Parts: sequence; structure tokens; C-alpha cells
Amino acid sequence: MNENNTMYNAAPVISELNKVKGFDPVRFLRRTKDGPKLDLSIKKLWFRLRYPNGKIKLSALKISDQIAIIEAKVYFDKDDKEPVSSFTSQRYSQTTPGGLYIEAAQHSAIDEALSSAGFGIQFIPAAQ
Repeated sequence: MNENNTMYNAAPVISELNKVKGFDPVRFLRRTKDGPKLDLSIKKLWFRLRYPNGKIKLSALKISDQIAIIEAKVYFDKDDKEPVSSFTSQRYSQTTPGGLYIEAAQHSAIDEALSSAGFGIQFIPAAQ
């Protein structure tokens, strides 16, 4: 993958965001039809390496046999009163493959909250 055309490599200040010595997230980028992607498992690992005392808090806002609405909040320290980012995701049982709509809503919420906290958003394509 040519990761040189991402924001991560376009500006040195971006590659310093949430930097962890010995860990290069670019090595874990996966090519998709929409461009480079960093999988959730790698984002979570990166977060844990950078903020070992941090936490990701999930809240079920609504769960029924048809819909799951989940909020994820990211805290850099477990004692922080306010999150650095949050995201709410919803998934429907009928449109989620395998019927794992609750898990899909959880993963989506965590993925977007971590991206908003700086664990992945820098991999968007740079302006040409």
C-alpha cells in the first residue's frame, strides 16, 4: 500500500499525534475500496499502548429485538470526568449480517470514538 498520500505522512505534526515509541500504525493499514483503513483491533491496541490508564466506556442507550443504540466514550485517564471523544451508533437486527447488531453497534461506536480521539483519522487521503 502506498501510505505516502495520507495526512499521516503529509505533515509531521500529524504523525506525532498519539505517538508511541516502537509502534508504527502505518504498518497495520489495510487497503479498502474507500482508501486506507486501520482496523478497530489495531486502534484499540494503539490506544492502550498510548494511554494504559485510559478507558473506553460503552453505554447502551437502547436495545430491543430490532435495534441497538450504543454510545462509546474515550477517556485518556480512567479518572477523567469528561471524555475526549464520544460517538453514538445504531444498528438494526434485520440489516446486520449474522444478526449481531448489538456487537456491530458497539464496534462502530468504539471505532468512531477512537478515530475522533486521534487513533485513525490521520489516515484519510491527503489533498493532491
